[in-house]
Amino acid sequence: MRNTTKKIAITKILLVISIVAIPMCQNIAAKSQDNSRNTSMRFVDFNALDSASLGNMERKNDTTTNKQNKSKTPQTPLLTMNNFNFDLEAWLPRLVQIVNSTDGSFFSVGVCGTCLLQAYEMAAEILHYGNTPPTQDGYFFNPAPRTNPFTDFRQRHSILYATLVDIVEYYVIPASNPQERFANSARVAYASAISLLPQYNWRFLGYGTTQGEIRQILGQIMQGNVGSLYITSMTHRSSAGVNTHHSVLLVRTSGGVRVIQTNVTGAPDYYLRHIARENATIQSLQESLTQVGVPNSQLIMVGVSQVNGSYTIPFASALSFSDCTGEGDSRRGNARIPSASTLNQCASGRCNQ
Repeated sequence: MRNTTKKIAITKILLVISIVAIPMCQNIAAKSQDNSRNTSMRFVDFNALDSASLGNMERKNDTTTNKQNKSKTPQTPLLTMNNFNFDLEAWLPRLVQIVNSTDGSFFSVGVCGTCLLQAYEMAAEILHYGNTPPTQDGYFFNPAPRTNPFTDFRQRHSILYATLVDIVEYYVIPASNPQERFANSARVAYASAISLLPQYNWRFLGYGTTQGEIRQILGQIMQGNVGSLYITSMTHRSSAGVNTHHSVLLVRTSGGVRVIQTNVTGAPDYYLRHIARENATIQSLQESLTQVGVPNSQLIMVGVSQVNGSYTIPFASALSFSDCTGEGDSRRGNARIPSASTLNQCASGRCNQ
């Protein structure tokens, strides 16, 4: 198992390097002897351009500091989730499709059960599509009523499926009580989120196993930026003293926090709309999280992982494109929008020599 995990990790590292760290090497024989003019190369944040279809945009100030020739290229649009206001009505039909993608079985892979996998699917689609939800194919699985989503997930993403199992081996530590076991689950859910969606900026908000700690965690969510999403794992205790576990997605909006229910066979849109009402106080949010558990239960533990936009890969902020021949006005790049044919390439092909 460990060898398999190492191979997966190495494969991922090599894949990332091959995508974002293609070196632009200069042939020594072709190096220009004329260095009298200062460089006019412009570096841009390629992640902002790559993800520019999601949510609202804001402008990033031009930080080019070339004293001889400051670029007059328009400021690069920078993707942000901080101003993204989730449109529940636009998403409701799609959420119904995802929530109903369950056969009612107690199936899990690693720490991920149907409810948590559905929460990851919702987060992935919202992050990717903004307020224009897809209608057919899903991100991790294709939604279909009364089916086990893990079946399609395994067929489409076999390596990720295996990774969810391997993560438990690396992150779970010995636990002697329910609180420690829940802490393990919360950490594994966070690690799983990073593995499933590494292109986004994840933060482990923490976990609470007392009422005071739970309110503190919920307070951090209430104070979060508009547009933030929260993968939330919970333990409820029934009136008979039986503990049950559940996961949902929380969405921070301009009016509060919405709770997006998961894993409900035959759930109608009006039920999801009611559960997803905006909560403007910690008490209201806690009541909503209690409501999604089994009837007449108490919310006794909460673990939260936050995602609020794209993760900026360091290599991706140092990409040059178009002409880099070392001669002429565009000798160090021309600051044009990159394309697959010009990214890290010279017009003459010199950089590939």
